[in-house]
Amino acid sequence: MEPFLVAMTLYVREGQEEAFLAFEDAALKRLSGHQGQVVARMRCAERSTGALEPYEFHLLSFPSEAAFGSFVASGVPYQDERDRVISKTTVVTGTPVTSPRDR
Repeated sequence: MEPFLVAMTLYVREGQEEAFLAFEDAALKRLSGHQGQVVARMRCAERSTGALEPYEFHLLSFPSEAAFGSFVASGVPYQDERDRVISKTTVVTGTPVTSPRDR
């Protein structure tokens, strides 16, 4: 079975970089309880610029869409902190595709 992938861009409020890092460390630890894992994290900007450009990009993997649904349904335990440090999040989901040379 193909993994279910989740790509996220995270827009951090200006001046909240340190608070964001602490929030993300706690938030990403929740993944294992839903069989999720971080495939990659990428810093997109040296400093946050609010909603102008993403501060980080995350690629997550779950064994199934149902496992991701369970993660989402569990809610955000630190919603107030999240709202304080993150101005916007975009989420795109899907399954891996092979490159032409792998076919």
